[in-house]
Amino acid sequence: MALVVATAFAPLPALAQQVGADAGAEQRDVAELDAIVVTAQKRSERLQDVPIAIETLGEAALAAGPVTDITAIQLVSPAVSGSGNSSAQPLIAVRGIVSNDFSIGADPALGIYVDDVYTGRSAGAVQELVDIDRVEIVKGPQGTLFGRNTTAGAISIYTNRPDPGGFSGSAAISIGDFEAVRASTTVNMPLDDQAAVRASIVYDRHDGFFENALGGRRLDKADHLAGRAALRFQSGTLDIILTGEYERDRDDGLVAKSIVYRIPGDEGFAKAKPPVSINAPIRNHRDLYGGNLRIEAPLGSLDFTSVSAVRGYRVRYLEDTDATPLTLVHFGSREWQDAQSQEFRLASPYQAFRWTAGASIYHERIAADSRTIYDEDGVCTGLARSPTPTDCDSLLRALPSPDPSAASLFDALFSAGVVTDPYTGETGQIETNR
Repeated sequence: MALVVATAFAPLPALAQQVGADAGAEQRDVAELDAIVVTAQKRSERLQDVPIAIETLGEAALAAGPVTDITAIQLVSPAVSGSGNSSAQPLIAVRGIVSNDFSIGADPALGIYVDDVYTGRSAGAVQELVDIDRVEIVKGPQGTLFGRNTTAGAISIYTNRPDPGGFSGSAAISIGDFEAVRASTTVNMPLDDQAAVRASIVYDRHDGFFENALGGRRLDKADHLAGRAALRFQSGTLDIILTGEYERDRDDGLVAKSIVYRIPGDEGFAKAKPPVSINAPIRNHRDLYGGNLRIEAPLGSLDFTSVSAVRGYRVRYLEDTDATPLTLVHFGSREWQDAQSQEFRLASPYQAFRWTAGASIYHERIAADSRTIYDEDGVCTGLARSPTPTDCDSLLRALPSPDPSAASLFDALFSAGVVTDPYTGETGQIETNR
């Protein structure tokens, strides 16, 4: 109440100053909005002129997150959510829409683009964000302008272009617990007044956070290396940019904890670094490559753009899915992708009536070989929901039989010749999917 009274009886000059300050702030906001240029409609436009739901994140917003890869965009964008066991298994949603199947045989619901190049499969979409100009998040179905697999929307990442205007560079390093180190550097070097080269590299690693109750090394380590180099040539309105990039991940796979099988010495889930029990190798090794040639040139009064690209990855993944000392489910996969794309666009001048036309072609080859390993006694322990190992012989004898003439499920299976007496579950059972 005191605040209301004081405001109501404030001197008129003070009110005038306040109004003037508010007007100045509003003018600054409008000026900043005028300065934001996006290409969500395949042409350069001011943000307020784009009649679609779009969010733009600049370098400052990404650094404040801090957003180090695309899965971390949710830290600064209310429209983005999701999670991921690893860079090979991301689940990224826009407005809550996501494809829960991250396997190579399923197309994602969200289109992710880097410098207008479609990333394709989910395992090729996650990469380190270093030397980024902006990220544009277009919300809702975008099939008309972006094409395939944009039911949830599209996320477009645009890297900084080489600048012939002068030499510049930056470097940063941060260190933390568990031998954590993140170091990055960017260099922009003019070759002459029409050409320049720009290169960036980032290294990010840390040791494992989790103690493995079975002994051996700590789990959940990460080791990332990513680099990009671009060459740019400008002559008048002609602009040609050649870019190459590479990323390498040498991480652990999924580190899970069983909610059924209790680990000796476990003090509960409130522990900052709870012990886990992993009895199989875990691995997330990924190599990603990409290259693109972008040409922007006038074609009469029209703006012509050509984007030619190659992109692909290789993944080797292992996880102990059951997260127990038993072999209920151990999963592993190898997959790869090689893709090529070409896009041509024509855009009319920035007038009251504007149009855009284009054509694109996309070709990819993909393959995957996945394998699941299990022991039958381990599966029986899981079916029994037992915190201790349970053999299949005991479980089958305890289960009722669908055949009234048999005393138990074991007797029914024994009479059918499916099991032996006594029954010892087979170990090292393998199921494959190619």
